[in-house]
Amino acid sequence: MADVIASKVLEKDMGDANWPKGIVLSQKAEYTVLAGGDPGIGETLEMMPIPKGAELMDFTLEADDGTASMTVAVGDGTTADAFLSATAAAAAFQARMEKGFGTPFAAAGSLFLTFGTAAPTATHKYTMVVTYRMT
Repeated sequence: MADVIASKVLEKDMGDANWPKGIVLSQKAEYTVLAGGDPGIGETLEMMPIPKGAELMDFTLEADDGTASMTVAVGDGTTADAFLSATAAAAAFQARMEKGFGTPFAAAGSLFLTFGTAAPTATHKYTMVVTYRMT
C-alpha cells in the first residue's frame, strides 16, 4: 500500500472489459509535494492507477523542482524500481520508462514513486503521463 496517494488524476481513463483488445490509452496524473510534507525518505507515492488487462508501453515523469541528494524510482508496488531505477531528483527533471516495457497487469494495479536518499523539502509538482495497450 502506498504511503501517499496522488491527489489528482487528470484525463483518467481506467479502461475495462469493454475496451477492444489492442486499443492504446493514456493517462495523466499530477501530484504536488508541499515543503516539509509527505512523502519522506523510503516512502512511496501511488501516482498512477493501471487497469486490469493493460500492457504498459511507456511513461514520462517530470518534476518542476527537486531536493538536494533526492532520488526517485518508479515501480509497481512490489519492486520499487521495476520501471525506472533511482534517478537524481535534485532539480527539475524529466525521465522516461527505462525497463519493463510490455509488462502486463493481470489485475488492476498502480505505478508508484519511491523517494530515496532525501525527502522532498521544497514545494514542487510531479507530472506523469502513461501509455498502455489493452490486451
